[in-house]
Amino acid sequence: MRKLMIMLAAVAAAVTASAATVDWNYKITGEAGGSATEFTGYTAYLVDATYYTGLSEVTAASITGTNPDTGKNNYIQSASLTQTGSSGKGASKKYIFGTGSQEYSDASLVEGNSYSYYLVLVDAAGENYYAQAYNYTARGATATPALDDMTLDVPKSAVTSGMTAFSTGGGGGDIPEPTSGLLLLVGGAMLALRRKQK
Repeated sequence: MRKLMIMLAAVAAAVTASAATVDWNYKITGEAGGSATEFTGYTAYLVDATYYTGLSEVTAASITGTNPDTGKNNYIQSASLTQTGSSGKGASKKYIFGTGSQEYSDASLVEGNSYSYYLVLVDAAGENYYAQAYNYTARGATATPALDDMTLDVPKSAVTSGMTAFSTGGGGGDIPEPTSGLLLLVGGAMLALRRKQK
């Protein structure tokens, strides 16, 4: 029994040791004279880019829906934007909004490897979004986050001009597997052929 406990402890330690962490922080720097609450309530989502073939596939359902391969939400993490600071004074004052430092740790991440993500910003009403591709390098569990590499700093002008309305409202939903759609298509074709032969 004692040997079994030691082996289990060693396995647990190995799994813990192999886990790596991705550090991310979504930040928007406003323009001079902007509102101190303009981006309050916006949500940033960290999404695995391998779920998509391109940014044009981003929809409300694809972010908050369930991935058929994993049975989990498509997004990995989410964090609300709040006002985190400001720069300048008077008419030149700029407000800064951000999620603050976020950590995503997982046993599948390998220290030193680079991973592709989409950072998707959704407005307070959940109706419009702004998505951008970004790569992060995973660090070891005890390593210090590389602050220069973790922050996606987007200017206000890019966000406000790049916002796109969701094509499927604000609700979630399952994304069907490609094989399921193919089977339905083949089945429908076979039925049509059978009717034609009669």
